[in-house]
Amino acid sequence: MSRSTSGNGSIENPAEVIEVEPTDTTETPLVNRQSGLAVLKTPEDMRAAMEVSASRLKVAHDFVDREFVKGIDFGKADPRSDKDSLLKPGAEKLCKLFGTHARWREDLATWKMLGEPAGSACYICEIVSNATGEIVGEGGGVGEVGQQGRDRNKAVKIGRKRALVDAALGTFALSERFTQDQGGGGGKTLLAEGKDLLNETLSQARTGLDSELPDHEFLKQILKSELHKGHIATVGELRHINKVLFEEELYDLGTGKKKRKAKKKAKAKPPEGVDVEMVLKFRQRVLAKRRKLESSLGDEMFISAVIQSEFGKETWKLDYLPRVQFDTMGKALADGKYDWITGDLIPDSVGKE
Repeated sequence: MSRSTSGNGSIENPAEVIEVEPTDTTETPLVNRQSGLAVLKTPEDMRAAMEVSASRLKVAHDFVDREFVKGIDFGKADPRSDKDSLLKPGAEKLCKLFGTHARWREDLATWKMLGEPAGSACYICEIVSNATGEIVGEGGGVGEVGQQGRDRNKAVKIGRKRALVDAALGTFALSERFTQDQGGGGGKTLLAEGKDLLNETLSQARTGLDSELPDHEFLKQILKSELHKGHIATVGELRHINKVLFEEELYDLGTGKKKRKAKKKAKAKPPEGVDVEMVLKFRQRVLAKRRKLESSLGDEMFISAVIQSEFGKETWKLDYLPRVQFDTMGKALADGKYDWITGDLIPDSVGKE
């Protein structure tokens, strides 16, 4: 049935319905879809796959039983769970066992989902095969500035650590044995995270030293000397160990022996010479330059990456840079020395802004 129109092309009777004859009456055959256990192929295939998975899981559990040290690789950190918590050194050992390594990227999707809160460091940790370069698993973690007195650098470390532990638990199927400390557990949670930071700081401080002592044996030696036992049980004990190692520097980091005379560390003072207005203008310039760039690296993280590359001072804030280094960094960016997307150094760069 056709529809009549007036001279100006409008429909005279809008209530009429156009009936369309089907051009092809061939029925479409139903797709034979399988569901449930049927998608897992034959029982023989299922049995073979399960045996492989069970063998891999046994390797992981045997490795944990043989190599993991309580208080370093795992420990009681979350009072809400009966399981031990997997700690950062343990997650790193698992990655090495299975021939993988960790790679992090900023988790902008989670950050936006949380309402783009200032001071939240959201990360995704990818577990990557050393042999193929394929991503075999991933996990997420968040660290917050101000929580338990953390500054920005500590929040980033906690976010990356939590993402690594989350990825290791899922990738290596150890969730039934370990849990992850998610924060908010009071003193025990603070103690567990403090131990992680102590191990990481100690590892960085001893890098490059000619020492026969591994980091965990060195720490055991210090604990026996200071606490007369082999583990840290309270936050107060943790603070004491940090103080004698890094503030008072009472021990030789190579041998673990106590020094005859304590070297008192002078309290660091922020270098002078950088005006607040200069810092604000610099940040505005970086923001304007990177606004339209597609980058997973935030502006503050970009600035930190440049500072670390240029001066080797990862923990220094932009506000604390001496004037001469502040000007040097500004010139390096203006000369096109760094990639505005990744913050990486560009070799033999001669470009200008």
